[in-house]
Amino acid sequence: MAKVTPSFKLYLYQLLSRELGIGKQTLLPQVEEVLAADDILPEDLECASVQELVEACPDFMKLTIFKKGRAYATILRNEEWDKMLAEPAEKSAPAAKKGGGGPKTWKKKKSGKKSLKAVKPGKKRREREAAEEAARQAAEAQAEAERLAEEAEAARQAAVAEAEAKAAREQVEQNEPEQEAATPAPAEATEAEDAPVARTLAEVLAEARAAEAEAPQPAPEPEPAVAPEPQPET
Repeated sequence: MAKVTPSFKLYLYQLLSRELGIGKQTLLPQVEEVLAADDILPEDLECASVQELVEACPDFMKLTIFKKGRAYATILRNEEWDKMLAEPAEKSAPAAKKGGGGPKTWKKKKSGKKSLKAVKPGKKRREREAAEEAARQAAEAQAEAERLAEEAEAARQAAVAEAEAKAAREQVEQNEPEQEAATPAPAEATEAEDAPVARTLAEVLAEARAAEAEAPQPAPEPEPAVAPEPQPET
C-alpha cells in the first residue's frame, strides 16, 4: 500500500510544480524522469509505479488516461502549500534594524495549525545504499591491501633468493684460484714424474733391439747354375 505522508507530498509538490509547472499535462515517463533526477523512486513511497504514485496523491496530482493508453499527470495548485513553502524564505529575510520604529518581523506569528515541513522521500534507501557502497569500497580496499602485501612479500623473497645466489657465486669465484694453484698443469710436471717415463721408453727400445738380434736369420737362397757357353767348331 502506498505510503505518502503529508511531508513527502509537500516535497513532491515543490519539486514537480517547479520542474513541470502547474496545470500542464505531462506524460508519466517525464514525471518519472524528474523524480529519478532527484534520486526518488516510486518504491521509496511504497508504490509499484509512477502511475500508482500519482493516484496516491489526488490532493495535488491528477491522472488522465486516454483511450490509446497514454497516461498524463497534471500538477494542481495548492495555495496552502504554496504559503508553507514560502515561509522559510520569509523567515530568512533580514530583520528590521533596531530602533527603526517599524514592526518586528522576526517575531514568529502564533498559529493554531502546525506548519508542514517538506521531507524528501527515500532517506532510508539512500542510507542503505550508502552503507552498502561503503562496505563494498572497504572490501575492495582490503583486497587491494592484501594484494599489495602479497606482491611485497614475493618481491622480498625474490630479493633474498637473489642475494643468496650472488653470495654463492662470489664464494665459488673466491675458491677457484686456490684450486687452480693446488693442481699443477700438465706442462709443469716434475722431473721425478718424467724419469720413469724416460726409463720405460729406453727399456722398450733395448728389448726391441735384443729381440731383433736373437731372431733367426733367413737362409740365403742358392744362386742359379750357369750353363757353359758352347765352343765354336774348328
